[in-house]
Amino acid sequence: MSDARRVSLEILRGLHPISALSDARLVELASLTFIERVSRTLDPFRVRASVGSSVYLLRGELAIDAGEGGLTVIVGGTPEAAHPLGRRGTLRSARAITDIDLVRFDDELIDIMMTWDEIAPAVPDRAKTANDAVSDGQAVRIGSC
Repeated sequence: MSDARRVSLEILRGLHPISALSDARLVELASLTFIERVSRTLDPFRVRASVGSSVYLLRGELAIDAGEGGLTVIVGGTPEAAHPLGRRGTLRSARAITDIDLVRFDDELIDIMMTWDEIAPAVPDRAKTANDAVSDGQAVRIGSC
């Protein structure tokens, strides 16, 4: 697939809560993610449901039927489109008003990446810790004999 269909870091930095990921995680996520094009009048969730995934509208206009809330029109590039579609209620159906570009992320993958970002700073780098102790004149014992 061409690089033109890949998601850029700039796009990822504008999506919530994905923008909270570290730059290293965003680069990793960008390498795994592609932009989907959906033609006008089609339902982007008919074949691939949104259950278990976060879907963002990047470009175009999408009408969403969330049930009790009635019909809502989301426009790509707006603050509302920076949040996953259908999160406020049950997504019954959707219809592309114009050709649209979407990006989908597996919710479990995003959860794992966010967890890695939370844990990574808390895990000390053993080599750095040992080098710091040696430079302070302390004896360092690594491993057990």
